[in-house]
Amino acid sequence: MLGICAEGVLSKCSARLRRRREHDRRSQRPAAEQIIAARKTKVQSWYLDMSMIRRYWGRERLYHHTAPVNMIYGLHEALRIVLEEGLPARWDRHRRVHRLLRAELEPIGIRFLADPDHQLPMLNAVTAPDRVDEAPSTGNGPPVQ
Repeated sequence: MLGICAEGVLSKCSARLRRRREHDRRSQRPAAEQIIAARKTKVQSWYLDMSMIRRYWGRERLYHHTAPVNMIYGLHEALRIVLEEGLPARWDRHRRVHRLLRAELEPIGIRFLADPDHQLPMLNAVTAPDRVDEAPSTGNGPPVQ
């Protein structure tokens, strides 16, 4: 009985995946594909080489090792969420959270590394407070006892 139940679940999942792939194929943007195809320089990393990933998922099965499948699906889901939220709302959220983070960190002595005029709300690099010796944690000091 369990085998029959599992087959039914797998069959439904498989059908859902096929429908989703077909939807993804229909919704691809030709302009993005043209930009990818027209690239003049070779991508240095497998991870975001979309032309290679397209050839991996296609008939060529180009890459002979296991692709970073989790990362590719993660990227797909992240982009889906970006589209759902919308870029203006997303940028606004990043600005709000950046201001809140700065307001909470600065009073305890944690400063942002970048000049305030050049800070990006989605990239928050900070320095350690003056009272903290960060050398042991970076491997540039004596080992922590």
